[in-house]
Amino acid sequence: PVGAAAVAVLDANGGGLATYALRDDEIERTVGSLPEGSFGPVIHGSRTRADGERVEWWAAFPDAPLAPDAVPFLIQHAYVGAEWGHAALAERATFRHPLGSPVILTRLDLATGDPPSVAATIHERLEIDFWAVADLAVADIGLHVLRLVPRREMAVPAVVTLAAEVDSARTVELLGLRFNIERAELPVSAASVDG
Repeated sequence: PVGAAAVAVLDANGGGLATYALRDDEIERTVGSLPEGSFGPVIHGSRTRADGERVEWWAAFPDAPLAPDAVPFLIQHAYVGAEWGHAALAERATFRHPLGSPVILTRLDLATGDPPSVAATIHERLEIDFWAVADLAVADIGLHVLRLVPRREMAVPAVVTLAAEVDSARTVELLGLRFNIERAELPVSAASVDG
């Protein structure tokens, strides 16, 4: 499903955000408690790194095609090894990016044709509560904020807002998306970076 979403975005826009996932460390229980038919079964996936280490995850996909303004898929990682072990998460949380600081995701803004409708669909499938703020639909998901914004108000399909220890806020457009970097004091624990 992710490959099909990526091809659709490439065909439509030449690139950009194809879909997004929500981390769920109890994916089997979550999917089992969701409304019947809203998600397919939990599927195990893996890949082998160049060093021979196996990276594993479990994912569940909604009953509709993936898209930036559609229901996200769910993923649970095996928290072991060089990518997802505790040491790797702690290292990633303190990694100094080229802008000179660690970064954390704070918000994802998605352009949608009808924010209340998309919010209602996500709520029906994932039981995530949204509230209306003017013509936006807004949800807190862990430490992150998801905002569904009318397409007419966004020049790009998605805006990713990151927090970092920078002197001043900055914005850059890359890969068909806008990235906003906001000034914040860090560090943040590895658990909250990924959660």
